[in-house]
Amino acid sequence: MIGKIFRKYNIFEYRSPTDYISIDDYYNVKAYAYLYKALSEGTNKIDIKEITITLTSSKYPRKLIDYLKSEQGAAIKRIGNGIYYIENTDIETQLIVSKELKDEETKYLKLLQIEHQNKELVRKWIIEYINNIKNPLYGIIMNVLTEANPNEILEVYKNMGVAGINDDNRKFLLDIMRKLELDKKLREEGREEGRVEVAKNLLGMGMDMLTIIKATGLEKEEIEKIKASMN
Repeated sequence: MIGKIFRKYNIFEYRSPTDYISIDDYYNVKAYAYLYKALSEGTNKIDIKEITITLTSSKYPRKLIDYLKSEQGAAIKRIGNGIYYIENTDIETQLIVSKELKDEETKYLKLLQIEHQNKELVRKWIIEYINNIKNPLYGIIMNVLTEANPNEILEVYKNMGVAGINDDNRKFLLDIMRKLELDKKLREEGREEGRVEVAKNLLGMGMDMLTIIKATGLEKEEIEKIKASMN
């Protein structure tokens, strides 16, 4: 049911169990979606109708929903346990409230709300993921899990060994693990470089200083130096 809304480009915003989706978070996700579209090669190469946003929160973000209803005329439609569509917006958007999820289809999304990961559930998830590698929902959940806690995924996988993995999926899973190791290294060594590149792209698009500060986390003085170096 969660994957029903998906199109070609699906943006997934996750909040940890101790956090919540605020009004500003919502706008940040939409800004990212617009930026993703704007940076594509060619005019309107990415159709806005081919983009979806999925917001995941442990609790129902009532303040955000009230704001969207009163200020933007949005309508909220409950689709199933913990799944809501935010309608009357230019980008198709759904809200997933992880604490309300009960359906068998969505059981592994509960991994997103566990503060200290259940290693047995993670192990079962990896096995099920291998058997559903072409399912876009599984791909999205794996991306979120590996982004939020790559060390946990790596630890569980390494403890699993390879005895229970068939030949058809072994290479794919090993590629995923190599990617995780690479992503971990890039996060540790290249985070600053990545933020600088984002700042350069946003400056080139004529974005204002406040937007760039929020998007990159860089100080105003740092961004001004980057801007000066581009002239």
